[in-house]
Amino acid sequence: MDAAEDAKTKRILLAACAVLMVSVVFILHTFNEDDESGEEDTDIEESDKIAKLGHEDDESVEEDTDTDKNDSIAKFAEALMHAAKAIRSNYVHWTQELMEKLLQLENEGYDEMILERAFDALYKNEVKARSFMVRPRDWKLEWMRKFVDGEVQN
Repeated sequence: MDAAEDAKTKRILLAACAVLMVSVVFILHTFNEDDESGEEDTDIEESDKIAKLGHEDDESVEEDTDTDKNDSIAKFAEALMHAAKAIRSNYVHWTQELMEKLLQLENEGYDEMILERAFDALYKNEVKARSFMVRPRDWKLEWMRKFVDGEVQN
């Protein structure tokens, strides 16, 4: 794996970890709000008492709580969407990377038709394609020479 692929993988893993952490925090927060196990959280209980003092009836308190939960869910959904976009923007499908690696060989005298045929041959075998992508430039050129001469088995 070259340095660029390693960096991409690290960014994807970091983004995935961030999504996971946000999810866990949200779930724990939600369960704490909905906890009916009998254990009392004095901070939450006190804030609920203070909130109830300012309201005339229980219905308005429930509406405020529902609004707070809806706001929390909306914030979580937005954070999740941003994390998903970050992951997608860092992800490059192997076929796209294969095409980029092949097009780099255009400067070596290979025309687009030969490169397209090479792409089709490598596409049929993902393992060989990935192996081709990580090889040094000289090895890629040797593979291309063999491919053009008909020495490469598909």
